[in-house]
Amino acid sequence: MNLWYRFLALIAMALLMTACGRVPDEEDTGGTDTGTDTGTGTGVNDDGTVGIGDGTREGVSYLPLSFYLQHAEYWEDAADSFVIDTDADSFYIWNYMIQPIHSFTREAITTATIEDYSIIEDGEEIEAEEQFPTLNRVASPPINLLTAIIVDGSLSVADSSDIDVDEAALIAEIKEFITLAQASDDPSIANQQFVVWQVGEFIEDDSYPNEFCCDVTNMNYISQGAVNLADRNFTTDSDVVDDALDAVSFGHYDSNLYMAVVKAIGMRIEALAGFQEIGELFFFDGNNDLYDFVGADGIQLGNVLLFSKGGDVGDVSREDYIKALESQVTLRYDTNPVLDEVDLEGSGNELNDDDEEQVVSSPVTQILKPVIYLTPVSQSNFGDSEQFIADNAEAVIQISQTGNYDFAEDIIAAQQAAISARVDQDSVYMVRSELGFRTGNHTREFTSASSNGGYNYTLGVELIEMNGGTVPLAFCYLDTVLELMGPNEEYLSNLTISRSEFNRVYAHTLWTNTEYQANDYNWSGTAAFVDNNDGSINLTGNGTITLTNTNPQFAAARAACPQVAIPNTNPIQYTDRVDTGITYTITD
Repeated sequence: MNLWYRFLALIAMALLMTACGRVPDEEDTGGTDTGTDTGTGTGVNDDGTVGIGDGTREGVSYLPLSFYLQHAEYWEDAADSFVIDTDADSFYIWNYMIQPIHSFTREAITTATIEDYSIIEDGEEIEAEEQFPTLNRVASPPINLLTAIIVDGSLSVADSSDIDVDEAALIAEIKEFITLAQASDDPSIANQQFVVWQVGEFIEDDSYPNEFCCDVTNMNYISQGAVNLADRNFTTDSDVVDDALDAVSFGHYDSNLYMAVVKAIGMRIEALAGFQEIGELFFFDGNNDLYDFVGADGIQLGNVLLFSKGGDVGDVSREDYIKALESQVTLRYDTNPVLDEVDLEGSGNELNDDDEEQVVSSPVTQILKPVIYLTPVSQSNFGDSEQFIADNAEAVIQISQTGNYDFAEDIIAAQQAAISARVDQDSVYMVRSELGFRTGNHTREFTSASSNGGYNYTLGVELIEMNGGTVPLAFCYLDTVLELMGPNEEYLSNLTISRSEFNRVYAHTLWTNTEYQANDYNWSGTAAFVDNNDGSINLTGNGTITLTNTNPQFAAARAACPQVAIPNTNPIQYTDRVDTGITYTITD
């Protein structure tokens, strides 16, 4: 089980905008000091890595896959922070979700090792024998796609003077999209969750001021622009979604599209200007926020489908709209480097005989939360607000102006493109290690060990008063320290193994220096398998597999652990020192 925590990034803000590095010289062939520099001459090796004069491997850096959080309106004390994946059982195993990249080309690589990275606690690099840092590729992490469907039911849509929207046909095609999505052979599309919002709802009741509306359950006031019609929570139940879509009505008051998108994204903890009197704190309005995270056991991505004909006429500013899209962003290097000439003469840093050196800069771009904008209005006829929404949209899909709607497949294609732009499921890696400290104020940094790559992040976390006391090591504290891995120590996400991806898996005992042998492990369960008697099994059928460590020394080591109170439990619970093993589900 995993939890996701935000942590402050101790990172120079300039690195978020651009990262720079020196282009290797043609004569500098890697692992050879030129004699004219400081002893760290670089060059590209035959295997694509980059070496330096002292023999340390160079050219390996990383891209943080964790979503970058911005704006105090959304995150308490959170400007410039990331989301980090930590083990919920201990709070002392920290997972950095990264994509290893070549530090000069910024392209993904598969050759990185844990030695290419450094974890520094309170200024000292951690000890591998004590904190067990590892780098594992995460095998096929499942994607949970959250989809907010916003339908503009305002007067502009009902007005047929320019474009006649066939309201019934529009709703029918949205339902067709849901049907096609749930039948998709792409699990991230088929298993997505939906919530439905309507723009422009108005209730003719003297108890409600005209500028506000309430949701269909009358649970609380919300501003015009977004009425939640699907029981306020995400669902995969197509009947619930269909009922919500059937409840959409048209011909209401002004379309506050900006507010609709801001509210659908949710998470905002600070009231919008002008709406404080109704408590517009979107973080607390149900399970309908588009919260994104990347973790070892799954990836969650949100997206907005906005159906509208008219522009925004509401009171929410464009600044607040953009802040909603920027509240969680994906960071990506620009893989088209910019080359500049830097005059080195007289700088005291003459690395070559020439007076100039090529320096490559690589901007770091922010990918906003995706809004897929569907409108019958042709782009040449966009008004100012329509153009603003389009300019900041992930995709713009022009739907029919005659009512013969056929956009369901276009939405699915746009969603798949949005996912691909944010996550490469084949290049998700996890760096994990145990925390070395137990109480008090501490700092922790994770960085590339490459000293000359130039594209290195230094991401850190400041930890304060770790539960106020001494806690045991992970070996003692976790419910289980056993794990199955793929042949190259791949982490098997979400305790699920697909036989089409891995038909042979290996036993591991973690967070200890003791090496256990093949005959220390026992395999059981409903899935058919063949024991290879080398600490691995071949999977030949579906079901479950449970791995246990039967070595008496293992049980004795666990039994010798102190039994301590588990933090944040009420009533107080204590660690169970018996390791009963770990169970995986085996699928095709």
